[in-house]
Amino acid sequence: MKKLAEWRIKTKKDWILAFLFTALMVYVVAVRFFHWKILNFMQKFMPDKMSTMNLPEGYGTVLFCVLGMAVITMAVLALEHQKKKYIAAAGLAGFLIADCALGGFVLHCRLIVQRGYEEPAASAWIALRDENENENVNLASGDETLARLQMLAFSLERQPAERQAELKKLVREGKQARSFVWFSFPEKYFHGYDPIFNIEEGLIYMDRGDQNMVFYKDNGFIECVEELKNTVIEKND
Repeated sequence: MKKLAEWRIKTKKDWILAFLFTALMVYVVAVRFFHWKILNFMQKFMPDKMSTMNLPEGYGTVLFCVLGMAVITMAVLALEHQKKKYIAAAGLAGFLIADCALGGFVLHCRLIVQRGYEEPAASAWIALRDENENENVNLASGDETLARLQMLAFSLERQPAERQAELKKLVREGKQARSFVWFSFPEKYFHGYDPIFNIEEGLIYMDRGDQNMVFYKDNGFIECVEELKNTVIEKND
């Protein structure tokens, strides 16, 4: 019993060390056991034309750790019979910090995606697939076809919400050869950007992760890819 008494939190320094240790444990638990759940949750706040592959990590972990620590702090303050205003202040502080983390995440994502509308891609890997052909093409910055593909890709508009589930089922059941255009942008804002636009069954879609597929209306994008495929086939012949 004497040894247990020695481990009791008594001084301000003890409380600080206990807080830091608890924060570390919350972080370890979040990263070790809830990484993918956090990633899937943050996916809901991604802007259009972004997938989990391009997701800036860290914000979700901070958000959940802060909220977890806020709950723990409020519970400890309540057990210590502290004033209600202190308990409320701890909860409010946690909420505000978590809100800032979420706001920072949304802003960071938008800055990353905005590059597709404002800057030329450094390169693109284009896989041309069908029942008879299997070609790969690499285009570098400055190529007219790459510039056209980028312009069309980032002008794509989403299919109506009521059609998204129907089109997803069609693609999953079809299991046809899939072509794709994989753009690559150099690192900026502490993050790279490599969006992939898939073409399957005459449909254009982006796989955003965790079976979250977004379908787009064709605006000439497929035609541009087909023209490139025909050019490649002619050269090979």
